Parts: sequence; C-alpha cells; structure tokens
Amino acid sequence: MSLLAAVVAKPGSLPAVDRLRQTGNGVVFTWSARRPPRVRFRVPGGPVVGAPAPVCDRCAVEAIRQFSAEQYGRALEPWHWLDLDGKAALCASPFGDVFLEDDQGVWWLDTLEGVLTRPWATREEFAGALSTTEGQDEYLLAGLGLAAEEAGLGPGPDQVYGFTVPPKLGGALDVDNVEVIDFVVALSLAGQIHRQIRDLPPGTEITGFTLDDAGS
Repeated sequence: MSLLAAVVAKPGSLPAVDRLRQTGNGVVFTWSARRPPRVRFRVPGGPVVGAPAPVCDRCAVEAIRQFSAEQYGRALEPWHWLDLDGKAALCASPFGDVFLEDDQGVWWLDTLEGVLTRPWATREEFAGALSTTEGQDEYLLAGLGLAAEEAGLGPGPDQVYGFTVPPKLGGALDVDNVEVIDFVVALSLAGQIHRQIRDLPPGTEITGFTLDDAGS
C-alpha cells in the first residue's frame, strides 16, 4: 500500500507531518493521522463568477477541477508558509495544483515544486494559456493525465491525481507512479512535505516514511 493510500484508509482524519527525523542514511518523515492545527488563514467563500473553464480536448477528465470553499480552506492550511493572504482559490488542476486570484492577477500553486508564482495578470490571460497544448502540458500535466486515463485511472468529484511517491522526493513523473487521491489529503500532504524539505541542503537523501496512529 502506498503512503497516500495508507492515509486515506484512515477515514475521519486529516494526516499531519509531525517532524523530520535525521538518520545516518538521510531523512525519514514521521506522520500522524490526527488533524493538523488550524492556522489563521482565510479563503473567501462562494463560487467565482466568470471563472474560466478551459477544456482539454485530449482527455475525458475535466481539465479544471472545482471544489468547495471549505475544501480549499482545509487543503491550503498546510501552505500557510507561502504568501496566500488575500488570494482566493479559483480552481484546481487534475493533479491538485491550485489557481488563485487577487488584485495582482492569477497565481499558480505548483504542488510538484512547492512554489507560488503569478504567471498571468488577468483571467483572460489565464484562460488563454490553459487553452493551448503547451499550457495544458505545463500547468495541467495533460499528457500524463491522458496516460493515467488510458491506464484506467479516473478521479471522482472530490479527488485528483496524485503520486505514490512525490516527484520532489524521487518519485518518477510517470503513469506508473500515479494514483487517485482525495484532493484535501493530497494538497495537505504536499504542503507539509514542501514546508519541511525547503530548508534541507541540496542532495539530502530522504530514505523513507513512517505513518503513525494518533496517540501511538
């Protein structure tokens, strides 16, 4: 069973990355099944009127995923170390990247690299970029999504594609490493991982994970 599959198998709780444990062979993450502490972060609620809905003509899975304000709020809590203040979630990619908007433009939360950038000054620029083959491959991983579809994988309404082993931790950006995962769980785990590895020296080897039950 993969790490994310093991987490999802424990219903009713959102996993938390407790700590990094340095070992002689690298770094091991220790996980807990209890809900992580809430942080002072607000995601404006309600649907976004006029939000663009690009269509990927190469795959059946929706090119843009929509979730509730509550789901975005929970999923983005572990990303509080980035400057998300004042940014409202517009939509998400099939792989769980989140597109947000403020008065400066549209932002891209890249969950593979753990960075937040502002590629577009307007929604029109955003919609235009995601309507191109190049934009779909860069921002939506459309090619990989198509391969996942052909392999029989398809996310449900509350799900996205995820990676059995995150690429940032050495996992392959390949369909064999793709799985279907709950959106909130996937984004929460990604935020916690990136927060804890961002200050590690380049080349630090991460040798494995452990998943602990709450109170164990």
